[in-house]
Amino acid sequence: MVTVMHNDFCVFSTPKTKDYVVINDIAVGEECRGQGVSRKLIEGLMEEFDKDIFAKCIKGSTAESFWIHMGGIKLGEEQSKKTVVCSYLVKYNNKKQNKEELW
Repeated sequence: MVTVMHNDFCVFSTPKTKDYVVINDIAVGEECRGQGVSRKLIEGLMEEFDKDIFAKCIKGSTAESFWIHMGGIKLGEEQSKKTVVCSYLVKYNNKKQNKEELW
């Protein structure tokens, strides 16, 4: 978990078999919204792990708007009981090492 301010957090995982960080949950206190806190959390994770970001969210939600705003590439949609869940990938453009460069 990464915390930027006292009411802000991000729960994530870094699967060894994937070249991205998975965002499980991200929250910003109401008084801090619109100040770029979520962007700082995400950019900090990309820089720390030198990886892209993967996240799922409910279609049409403010979370989906956030991932689109972050430049997320929509990977797909899946029906989940009563909602549609979308998958997004945010590319980290400052990667120190691309796998393609290694070969």
